[in-house]
Amino acid sequence: MMKPFVALAFGLALAVSGAAQASTFVAANNSGTTDLGAFGAGAYLITATGVSGLVGVPGNGGFDINPDGSLNQPVTAGGYGYFNPNGSSFDVNSGYGPGGSAIRLGALMGSFTPAPPLGNVGLGPAGLPNYFLIGYSLQVNLASAGHIYAQVNDTFYSNDGGGFTVNVSEVRTGVPEPATWALLILGFAGAGASLRRRRSLAAHA
Repeated sequence: MMKPFVALAFGLALAVSGAAQASTFVAANNSGTTDLGAFGAGAYLITATGVSGLVGVPGNGGFDINPDGSLNQPVTAGGYGYFNPNGSSFDVNSGYGPGGSAIRLGALMGSFTPAPPLGNVGLGPAGLPNYFLIGYSLQVNLASAGHIYAQVNDTFYSNDGGGFTVNVSEVRTGVPEPATWALLILGFAGAGASLRRRRSLAAHA
């Protein structure tokens, strides 16, 4: 039997966060958006792990980027010294990725509308509309049902490697659902019964 305090904690956890969606791999060499799935109206937490390699496979002598656009290790590929010393860059040869000047190259970014493959092209500082930085994690709020898309920000995708594993989980805030209320009530009832039983045993001791 589940102990009262365990049932109560489980009920509270359900009220805060929903079940995680399946993981989606966003490849760094994909110049178009990757569909993370269809979601109903509500709040969602997007989290990412992994490394994008902007010159080949990560760890293979190029340079590797974390989800937030920071360097995973010092640059070893020749001709890319402009990524140092701050470990990030927003442009290459005066060209920006789809995220424009607000999102670092190699970083994980999101969108609410799909973008077809862009090819290898550097854009202006404005980039393309509707992109936002996801990085390691970001909570987004959908006013209505729709899709969430993700993409690695870069100007030249042909020689990229690696990518990010992305998870989306629902964040439930506000009034709990009926099933959650039932679990909470059972937890309180169990806690009350346990307290009464202890008092009864103490009185007869």
